[in-house]
Amino acid sequence: MELGYSIENVEQLLTPLLGDRKEIFIMLNSEIIPEKPDDIVITGISGCFPKSNSVLELEQNLKDRLDLIDEPNKDSSFFIGRIPNKNKFDASYFGITPDYADAMDPMARILLEKTYEAIFDSGYNPDSLKGKKIGVFIGVYLSECEVAYFSSGTSEGLAITGIVRSFLANRISYNFDFHGPSFCVDTACSSGMHALHLAYRAIKNGDCESAIVGGCNLCLNNAVTAMMMKLGVLSVEGKSRILDERSELD
Repeated sequence: MELGYSIENVEQLLTPLLGDRKEIFIMLNSEIIPEKPDDIVITGISGCFPKSNSVLELEQNLKDRLDLIDEPNKDSSFFIGRIPNKNKFDASYFGITPDYADAMDPMARILLEKTYEAIFDSGYNPDSLKGKKIGVFIGVYLSECEVAYFSSGTSEGLAITGIVRSFLANRISYNFDFHGPSFCVDTACSSGMHALHLAYRAIKNGDCESAIVGGCNLCLNNAVTAMMMKLGVLSVEGKSRILDERSELD
């Protein structure tokens, strides 16, 4: 026996199956009503990039059409963008012992510094925000420091602080005494944008009154870079040429 249905929309499909219970479903053909404009804004920004210590330096370097990628050399057999002063960190200012600072993921140290700078850029003193319901949302897809620790076979207790990625967000909340949601987001290349989306929703829902949003990626391990090269997601010429017909990447 064959049984067939002729339906024109989702509601006609759900009615014989669910009866009066169909109202629990969101109808796929319903009109999507955009949210009303709100007053959520980005008030401060900070960052560090290849050959650029700040957002303003990056802006100027891009305007000057500078190539910020270094050629392969004795330290790396790959094209690489080097961040200035990545090994410099004022641990004492953040109340962190030298041993703890050495064990931290370099991304955690950078995120602490850039959070401080972003808060000042927004016009606030970090001390005035202590105890407030501020969320921390960090986009990060891979910690190459984690790879190094596992391969070294270390059993040092502090090493865990350089392995657990949740510490990238939690350390910010702890140091600045923020009392809102605090976690990392991993959606690969879209991690930073997804962190921004989640922060926006958290503010709208009342989970926090404001938020720190960040994204961080450091290439520290040649083995990981080699894997990415073989996968075909990195340019062999060291130039991405995004949206350009000369791009090597799909």
